[in-house]
Amino acid sequence: SINNLQLCMVYFYCSVDNLIKVTSDIEFLFNLRDNKIYRSIPQLRILNRLAILFLATQHLSFRLLVNHRLSGDP
Repeated sequence: SINNLQLCMVYFYCSVDNLIKVTSDIEFLFNLRDNKIYRSIPQLRILNRLAILFLATQHLSFRLLVNHRLSGDP
């Protein structure tokens, strides 16, 4: 059976993998932001906001998991 630390580590690495993918998407979108194409496609602006929201929730959920595990609650 896996212990709490291993579970945190697995979650962390999965999150980092997601963050790298999402961050590269965000960088792509930010690079497009000054482009006329970006301004003409509202879906890109929405996707940009969703990606940032995803990053924030990933970070928060990981912090909550670690705090929960470290506090020793079942």
